[in-house]
Amino acid sequence: MTASFVVFSMASSKMHIGQVLHISDPHLDQYYDSRISAGECRCHWNPHKDNCSASTSTSTSGKSGSFGCDSPPSLVRSAINAAADVAPGDTLPVLLSGDFTRHGSGDYQNPSNLVLDAFKNISSWMRDAGFKIVVSTWGNNDFRQNYYFDVDKKCSEQSLLAATSKFVASNLPNVNAINHMLPTSMECFGYYAYEIGDDAPVKIRILSLNTIMYSVNHQPKDLTNFDPGGQFQWMEDQLTACLQDMSCDAVWILGHVPPGREWCNGDPSWEEIYVKKYVSLLKKFSKHGIIKGQIFGHEHINSIRLIDADDLDIPPIIISAAISPVYSNRPSFRVIDYDRDRGGQNYGSILNFHVYGLKNDNFQQLEWEERFSGNTEFGLKNISGRSVLTWFNSFALNPTMNAPFQKFVTRSWDRDTLTPPMNSPCLSHPNICHLKYVLESDIVICISKEEEKEKKEKKETMRS
Repeated sequence: MTASFVVFSMASSKMHIGQVLHISDPHLDQYYDSRISAGECRCHWNPHKDNCSASTSTSTSGKSGSFGCDSPPSLVRSAINAAADVAPGDTLPVLLSGDFTRHGSGDYQNPSNLVLDAFKNISSWMRDAGFKIVVSTWGNNDFRQNYYFDVDKKCSEQSLLAATSKFVASNLPNVNAINHMLPTSMECFGYYAYEIGDDAPVKIRILSLNTIMYSVNHQPKDLTNFDPGGQFQWMEDQLTACLQDMSCDAVWILGHVPPGREWCNGDPSWEEIYVKKYVSLLKKFSKHGIIKGQIFGHEHINSIRLIDADDLDIPPIIISAAISPVYSNRPSFRVIDYDRDRGGQNYGSILNFHVYGLKNDNFQQLEWEERFSGNTEFGLKNISGRSVLTWFNSFALNPTMNAPFQKFVTRSWDRDTLTPPMNSPCLSHPNICHLKYVLESDIVICISKEEEKEKKEKKETMRS
């Protein structure tokens, strides 16, 4: 861990650099059993599959984790403790972008108990590691059924959300200061605001969103509801209030499922009506310079995505890979650097990220190291829209994937392989247009232009 301490020490010594930790998708699996194979069993007993038990499984898995499986408690605790070693827990806030709970909890008779145990244990382990502030959001696996959240239920009927909210709030000192009480929006709909920053009275206001309501997989689906849970109106109210509040100089948006096309399958992640509303809010307020970051998870890869390559005032979405190695990504977390110069207009802007991952692939010794950073690996001056677009414009696929694009693709799952591992869902590489836009209409136009450009280049090549 020596190198990790050096990196943190150096970054912290720079006068106007603040830092936060970003952890995503721990997917704690209390049923993890190294006697059960990865493959279709995912290293845990499954009541619906005869061969997924310790007595019938045909192969074994790693004692402290396996690619293709969710995280045993030892892996999650190791990641949390490594993060505390890299960035002392009493000094840095943590952003946890959802999916506390393992996949497939709906296979069991009491899935709510699995969800509650995941929130309870991870919240407790965070405190044990010394972390004082953990700003969390809910992922699609953090409900009784995957992607299931009934927006129309009365607040009194949202018992699981209310129970998990208490665990979330237990790691948010003075959560009542900005929300006046344990937020109704948190207990009823899974969204809330919280402020971080050691530069009092100047703060970064984090809007922790419930993005499950916008997912194409959300159930029960009701596309006649243009503002599920009133979250968009709440966002607009929060952003308007920040403009009027001298102590609110920056807003970060924290969520689980990001808008746009998913990296691995190329399909839209949100319903388009919600993407449009979200983008319109970002465009309205980014011109005032208060939205400085968008931080998401869900996709189990390291990635960056623009909202609109033609509107670079909107900060990019940065996506962290997962602690869970279920999709064959290297387990990881990251430290995010941001501008904390109170006298500058870029206060709260994200400058860099440092990705830390497991040192070895065998899960026998859970040692962590810094794998790469955005500045050094990709040559990014900062994580602004302009810097990221310049980088994206260096990508090329014809006639073959060029070096900058290949480096980005390779670092996405960070397994030191040029192509996705065999059991990864990343069967194809993303179209560059998927990285530049999130609205389907914009993506379609971009793809059409790229295809015309490719045809023109082929004709010119044939003529020469």
